[in-house]
Amino acid sequence: MTKSTQAIDDFLNSSRLTHVAMNKDGTRILAVVDTVEVSGQVSSALYQIDQEKQVPILLASRQQRVTSVCAAGAEKIYLSEQLAGQSGNIVVEIEENGEGREIARVERVFSMDSNEHTGTVLIQCIAPDRVDRRTSDYLQHRLRQHYPVRTNDTGAVEILEIFTLDTVTRKLRRHHQDLAQLSIEHQVFPHPDGLRVLANRVRHSRGEIRIDLVLADLINGTVEVVHEEADSRLLAGPISMDGKYAAVQEMHLNERSERRSLTVVDLVAFSRSSLVSGWDRWPTPLAWYPKEKSILVRADDDGNTSLFKASVDRDCVEKLADDEGAYGTSLIHPRTFDIYSVHATMRNSGHLTRVRNRIATTLGIPEDQPQFEGKQHAITILNRDGIPIKCWLTLPHTAGSETPVPLVVWVHGGPAVSWAGWRWARSPWPLVAQGMAVLMPDIAMSTGYGQDFIDRGWGDWGGTPLNDLLDVTSEVGQRSDIDVTRKAVIGTSFGGYLATWAAARTKEFQAAISHAGIWDLELFHPTTDDPARFRRRMPAAMRRPHSPRWWVHEIDIPMLISQGGRDTCVPREQAFLQWSELLSSSNLSEDDQGQSPHRFLYLPTEGHRISTIHGTREWYRAVTGFLNERFFVAKSEEPACQSSDDCITPVRGNSDG
Repeated sequence: MTKSTQAIDDFLNSSRLTHVAMNKDGTRILAVVDTVEVSGQVSSALYQIDQEKQVPILLASRQQRVTSVCAAGAEKIYLSEQLAGQSGNIVVEIEENGEGREIARVERVFSMDSNEHTGTVLIQCIAPDRVDRRTSDYLQHRLRQHYPVRTNDTGAVEILEIFTLDTVTRKLRRHHQDLAQLSIEHQVFPHPDGLRVLANRVRHSRGEIRIDLVLADLINGTVEVVHEEADSRLLAGPISMDGKYAAVQEMHLNERSERRSLTVVDLVAFSRSSLVSGWDRWPTPLAWYPKEKSILVRADDDGNTSLFKASVDRDCVEKLADDEGAYGTSLIHPRTFDIYSVHATMRNSGHLTRVRNRIATTLGIPEDQPQFEGKQHAITILNRDGIPIKCWLTLPHTAGSETPVPLVVWVHGGPAVSWAGWRWARSPWPLVAQGMAVLMPDIAMSTGYGQDFIDRGWGDWGGTPLNDLLDVTSEVGQRSDIDVTRKAVIGTSFGGYLATWAAARTKEFQAAISHAGIWDLELFHPTTDDPARFRRRMPAAMRRPHSPRWWVHEIDIPMLISQGGRDTCVPREQAFLQWSELLSSSNLSEDDQGQSPHRFLYLPTEGHRISTIHGTREWYRAVTGFLNERFFVAKSEEPACQSSDDCITPVRGNSDG
């Protein structure tokens, strides 16, 4: 095994914190840690936090991957586990000795919530639609009557199934099949009465989809429409303990650019009111504070993803944690009001952390974290208009004025996101291990810097964002430890688009890598799985002028194109078309002997995101091999892919990579 392959394996095989849960009275705080084998097999360990010493205690080790965890009352713990080689899950009750008792077998579980009042656990699953529910035949051939044909990175028809588990009798009840109309791409929130859920429903209109906010009755399957999408879209959020209100994220769709705000919905009158109107961030509500009219909120803020407390009564918001990185899943202790959260940085894939009085304390889950050779620091660069652009620069220890290293500039996707936090399939460390510097800038349209920063690039995908990219690249290229003659640009989704656009419209880089990037904006917007959203994001006037396709003849640097075969956000035909036209029409097209420096990696069982261990490993190997071929010809430790076929490895399993 080469050093390159070993570095990638060490990176991917690290333990990872995947789930946290708490019972209603806060006496049990649980966490699940996955361990990944080189083969891609995942096993899970269940921990509980000792409330007095605030240290983890191992409760159970499971041979299969745990997909969800739930604490019911003071005694019972329930897990859903991946069945090896199968698509379904088993629901397991963990006994006092750590052994598991199988309760039921269901489809793919994505959430489990306990209800102390009813003594039940609500289980939400994603299941294939069936020809007839009396049989086990899955519907693969279906006469569609709506757009899209494919969604959620699959061509199969998937539906939502909701079950209730009685924790006393251990009996499982499947709820009304009409609930299948609820969206499987948006989270479902249980009502305290145990009879209803707040969810989003997909509605079809004029060849596009609309997302409505609804209250669905679990018993009879009826749906009450709380808000019908028109000029705004409300995404379901947590419900207050008295069941009267819900905190939701409101997406404003009729503005010059997309805007998001925190909104409270009255679940009786179906009215809504915006909170903290002067707060210039994109907030996501996480939970209601017990016995308080306040909401725990997560939002990108100046290069981090921080936690905030938003008041319902007063127009104010309080920042709760000011450390670097990104907070994810977060739970509020019902008595102490401490917050238990998954906190990650670009160097740390995620620790269970307690936030108390604005002080964050790591609780030792998982015990080990991957250790990376290299140095990383945040820098701020002024662009040509004097606007600060925050970036993260990661350098190998070998970088110096005597030994300058190549620079890889990585553009994030979105486009309205930030680089804050950790991403297994979009990390600088495997590249840094190969002796490359990686620059990760938050360019125009990044979140966390105010609405004006987003507006700068809206409807101008190939304009202002590219200028920001070129400005930060030029500034960092002046460092003595950077070799300006060896620069590459890489990105996924929107980042893949901009990497391709930079290859076509500038002479700044010597290589470019695009995963799931858009090649033709005109063909993209009506074929993606949410055309209404992207129609608003890319006005008709910008689609052709900003499409890299029409500048293919200007591409004179080698490109690596990669694509997931199940991608429904950026359909694979975009990559196929780009690959064909790179080989036929670029300045580095195939010669008479069929040779070209361009490469194509096809991952047939991946979706828009590379989500499996095997797929992620093959992608990093292709990326590092391609860059080594471009920048380290004399030093390459392993051969780069010589053809697209050499780069393809079948992917199996559903491990979270």
